[in-house]
This record gives sequence, C-alpha cells and structure tokens, in this order.
Amino acid sequence: MVGLRLIPPIGAPIVISQDVSVVGREPGCEIYVNDGSVSRRHARIERRGAAYFVVDEGSANGTFLDSQRVADALLRPGQEVRFGAVPFRVEIAGAPGFETDGTILGGTPMAAPPPVRPAAPPPPPAHPPPPPAAVAPPAYPPAPRPAAAAPGAPPLPPPPPGHAPAARPPRPVGPAEAPAAAPARSGRSVWFWVAIGCGSILLIGSLIAGGIGFAVYKGYRAIQAPAAEVKAQLADVKAGNLDAAYARLAPPYQSEVSKEAFQAFAAKHASFSQNADSSFSNINIQNETATLGGSLRSTGGESEDASFQLVHQGGAWKITDIEVGGERPQNAIPDTGTGVMTIEPLGVEKRREGGTLRVTVRIQVTGFKVRPEGNVFAIDLAEDVETIGPDGVVIEGLSRPDVERFAGNTSLATGAFASFTTNLTMDPNSVPGTYMVKLTVRDLVGGGRIEHTAAVDIP
Repeated sequence: MVGLRLIPPIGAPIVISQDVSVVGREPGCEIYVNDGSVSRRHARIERRGAAYFVVDEGSANGTFLDSQRVADALLRPGQEVRFGAVPFRVEIAGAPGFETDGTILGGTPMAAPPPVRPAAPPPPPAHPPPPPAAVAPPAYPPAPRPAAAAPGAPPLPPPPPGHAPAARPPRPVGPAEAPAAAPARSGRSVWFWVAIGCGSILLIGSLIAGGIGFAVYKGYRAIQAPAAEVKAQLADVKAGNLDAAYARLAPPYQSEVSKEAFQAFAAKHASFSQNADSSFSNINIQNETATLGGSLRSTGGESEDASFQLVHQGGAWKITDIEVGGERPQNAIPDTGTGVMTIEPLGVEKRREGGTLRVTVRIQVTGFKVRPEGNVFAIDLAEDVETIGPDGVVIEGLSRPDVERFAGNTSLATGAFASFTTNLTMDPNSVPGTYMVKLTVRDLVGGGRIEHTAAVDIP
C-alpha cells in the first residue's frame, strides 16, 4: 500500500511504497537527486510500523526537517524535508490532501546516466624489435716500438724535421730580474663604506615599510572582523540554520528579540533571508563597539538599506542591533499570511464504482493565516460541504460540516498552501440535472473563510 509522498518545488511528486528508500546523488539510489549539495548516499527513508522516519547517512550538507538539521526523525504530514539544498514537502497516506497520482517507487532505482567506459589501450606489438647492436670502434694495430740498438751498431739517425726537441730546464732568475712586490694597502676602499651605508639605509627602510604594512594589515583585519560576523549570520539564515544565526546575537539583545520574532523578521526581508551580496561603506569602530552601514541584496535582485551594531565580548563580535529596510526584529509584527483567502479549483472527476457514482472535487487554498510554533508555523483549516440538487433543495446525505480537516506545520510564514480532495458517493439513477457542490473552507487560526461551488452534471 502506498504510504508516503514527497512533493518537490517543481516536477512530479515521488510516492514511496517500500520499507527503505535511499536518497542520494549515486545513480543506484531509489530516490535519485542530481544536485551538487546532495551526497552520493545522503539519507534514507524508513517505514517503521505505520510511521515513516528520515535517517541521515552522514551527508556533507546535512538533512533538515522544517529547517532543523536532524539525524533520525519522524516525518509528519505538511513538513518540509530538505536534503542539502533540495526541499520536499511531506504527505502521508491518511493525512489530508494526500493523493496517489505521483511517481511510485516499487523497488526500482530511478534512471541514472549510463557509466562512461574508458577506451581500451592499444594492444602491444607481437614481437618487439631487437635493440640495435652496438657498433664497436675500428681496431687499429699498435704502434711499433723502436728496436733497441744492438751492441756495436751505429747510432740512430736524428729525428725528422718538425719533431719537438726535449724541453730545457728553466733558467734561474737573478736578483735584478725578480718582480717587484706590490705595495701594502693601508685601509679599505671608500666604495666599501659607501656600499655599507647604502645597504644599512635600505635595511632600515625595509624594516620600517614592513612594520607599517603589518600595522595596516592588522588594522584592516580589525575593521573587517565585525563585517565578517554579519556576513556569517547572513549565510546561516540563507542556509536555514536559524539557531546558529540567532546564537550570533548578544545575550542582552536575545532578551529583546525572541527566536520567533527573529524568524518572522527574516521571512519578511528577502535581502536578509536570501542574501546574495552585502556591502558596508560605513564602518565605525570605537573601543569594543562597531557600527556598520550599507545595503543588502537578495538573490532575486531586491535591495534594502541595512545597519548592524556589534560589541566585542569574550574574544568574539556579537550583534546587538539589526535594522533592514527601516525595520528591526524587536519591532517586527509576524506576517502570517495575507488574510485574503483564495481558492484555485483543480478539477471535478466522475467515475462509476460498482453500483455507485463517485464524484471527486479538488481545490487548493492560499492566503490563510498561520500560527508561529517554535521554528515552524501551524496550519489549521476545516472544510464544510453542502450539495444542492437540480430542484434547489439541499441533499442532507451529501452535506456535512467539518467533512475534512487540514492541520499541519510549514516552514513558511507566508505563501503556504493547502489542498483538499472531497469525495461524494451518489446514486447514478438520481434525478438528472446539474448538482451544485458548495465547499466552504474555514481558517481556524485567522478566522477567515472562503466558498467555492462546483457544478456536477448527472448523468
């Protein structure tokens, strides 16, 4: 029986029917997610009895449930589970809004690109050529040695012209021809002392320049340290690590700004929660305090003026005040929906089941209020159904209040949606004509309500 469905932001839903499904970037995974933030074997989804759990496999970028990093957590309807930077909305069989028209995983991994096989190396030659034979130098006959003169033989003839005579012994040099000794120098050259002086001046200049450069570097680091702390907070908020971002506030400032108010403030300012760039043209540091002024730009291109105040405590900078777009977290009013509800009809279906006619009406609701609960927001909606026959009379058997309830959590302060699927079992032999099915959705958090009427023709 199909039990769990993951709804991506874009694309077809993924319905999971097996007990264990591995999520990862490895092609062999049951849930194949081709994204650089997802590990090869990122996490797994397990069915334990009637419940589903998500278990992190030691991924590099983490597994998050409603923006909280988890290792082993229970999945509930309406939650957001995120693998690295890829989010899915959770729907579970039996929970409101669950449908089974997604992609069902029955044990076969999702398609992955075929592996690339390396080209085979060329075959070695059948018979390697022999190494070239070494060429020996030509042999020459030894030179003949002169024969010794026999006793009583005439003397040998003189050597031929051009033959070098034997060297003569050197002639001794007399006292008058001896070279004169070089006069002794009385001290070092003036150029030596000039070189020493120039080298000393260069050495002293280098030391002074190095000292100035080191002082400038330390000053630059000191100026950039508060800005680095602010950029680190912006990175935490963008990654969904709201606890880490909130921990960068100084304790006295945390007493003024609750975690819920901080989350609501981030949700209202895209330049803060989805920051793409930050520039601070005005940085002022005095003693142990710092003030930064500049602008923030969101990934969508929105830009807002911003200022931050920090204090240096315990060897680290802590944020003591934030202002973005003229608003501070301690003064922000949580914007939990527009309060103007809208209904988008998703279609009406009719089909015979045995001797009955089953009518299904699907709608999607937006603009309702949500209630902050810790790091998430609670949704609480109820649906009433009233069916009116062709004669204008209400059919009691097809009318009922609270026919469906949508209660769950979302990580979105604004922009959340809820889907309702209403099923009516009718007699196919009913009076022919047009039946009006009126759906009323009530917002139990904000008190709003909205109606939608769908026409059903029988037969």
